[in-house]
Amino acid sequence: MITRWTELTRERLTDLLPDSLVVLPVGAVEQHGPHLPTWTDALLVTTVVERALDITSARTVLAPTVMTGASDQHLPFGGTLSLRPETLLAVLLDLARSVAECGGRRLVLVNGHGGNQGACTDAASAAVVRYGLSTCSCSRPRSGATSTVTSRTRPAPQRPRGRSGWRPRSPLWPRGCRSWSAYCDQPLRRIGACTEELRPRRNNRLAAFLPE
Repeated sequence: MITRWTELTRERLTDLLPDSLVVLPVGAVEQHGPHLPTWTDALLVTTVVERALDITSARTVLAPTVMTGASDQHLPFGGTLSLRPETLLAVLLDLARSVAECGGRRLVLVNGHGGNQGACTDAASAAVVRYGLSTCSCSRPRSGATSTVTSRTRPAPQRPRGRSGWRPRSPLWPRGCRSWSAYCDQPLRRIGACTEELRPRRNNRLAAFLPE
């Protein structure tokens, strides 16, 4: 069972945090081409983390996902909300400070967007020095350049140019969708498919990492 920060009282958190690992997913809200919703990165990292916490042996508390990341490179395409890297770093450090002030001792940042990597790494390092937290940063486990799920079970439509090729698209590819045009016509199925088709080995890798 997942223990969510937002569902607990302050008294319960005070009891849990000293002996728990706080897990903070970090996502992004950015354009993903004409076929994916802008919260794709936030959705994927949150789903992977939740599934990992369901099977890990570690005692954990799941913090709310940081939805907006550093995505300035996507602003020219529209549909993007972005923080400057230094702003994201400040946000992550303030959250780490809050965890420490509430009695937490351990924090892991799970990043779901490439543009956040530098800020997450720097925040993890600085939190150790500033707040005495045992902190680390990792990225959402990713597949290879071509999804094995897609290549085994789906016909290959023409690969779109630019943002959102096979790697980000494949986990959201809905079951029963047999063509690119049909795929683009089914936004609700694409979102729902994330909870159905994210491969278990990604979650297992993260779950095995957490107790270490």
